[in-house]
Amino acid sequence: MRIIGILVALLLLGLICIGLSYQPDGRSAWISSVLLNVGSGIVTAVVLIFCYDLLLSRRQEKIRREREKRAVRNLKIIVRQHYRVLLDCFRSSFNGSAPLEFKDLNDFFSNSNYEETVANLNLYAPSPMNSDGSVPYFKYIANSFSQFSSQLHSIHGSLGEHLSQELYNAIDDLRNAEFISVCLSLEAICNLQIPGFGPVPSQLITGMKKQIGVYCSEFCRLIDVMERIEPQGLSEYRTEDWLNLIFPIGHAKLSINGMQPTSYLRG
Repeated sequence: MRIIGILVALLLLGLICIGLSYQPDGRSAWISSVLLNVGSGIVTAVVLIFCYDLLLSRRQEKIRREREKRAVRNLKIIVRQHYRVLLDCFRSSFNGSAPLEFKDLNDFFSNSNYEETVANLNLYAPSPMNSDGSVPYFKYIANSFSQFSSQLHSIHGSLGEHLSQELYNAIDDLRNAEFISVCLSLEAICNLQIPGFGPVPSQLITGMKKQIGVYCSEFCRLIDVMERIEPQGLSEYRTEDWLNLIFPIGHAKLSINGMQPTSYLRG
């Protein structure tokens, strides 16, 4: 802005000199010539500087956009993997037998009663992280959030200056969400034994409906921004993602009284 102000001031000075160079009576011809030459020189220099600065800015913007697109492409796999974990949490605690259909991820997270359904997830139940069910849900979730947070932090730190304000803020708001902080500590929380009570109840974490809702909203916002920068089909919702022959729909739903099913408890 300061450079533009200087250029405008010089342009005005040049135009004033050119204006003063015109003498109606023809007197002081050499002064008119000097003023005309000086004014023309200033105007020409300003125009050249402005054109050079414009070309340089466009080149820098092109480089920035290319690096931003590269960052978005690098995020694609981890974003899709993280969404799959969020979907698995819903699927495994869903009280139904058939997949639900939605037009896209925004529709899914907005109209599926996601927070209310996930509140019934048993964090100690076997997760789809592997085929033998040896990894409990709390570890599956913590691992996904750890990888996702690490990738967001890496891109934010290494490519932050090349990101648009919209993408920068979307990443920053998501990685600072309250729910992601809880999930990063989920394994330590669920391995904690409360004297006289046993393991920490699942609903102490899955019952964070407000925080989960905010997180899902910020996650969708990030995907929307990424899709505008480089369309990659990230917002696509596929019912075939529900298919899992080993773990049926609703397999990790808490029992009616809200206690963990004894067959899933550790030790």
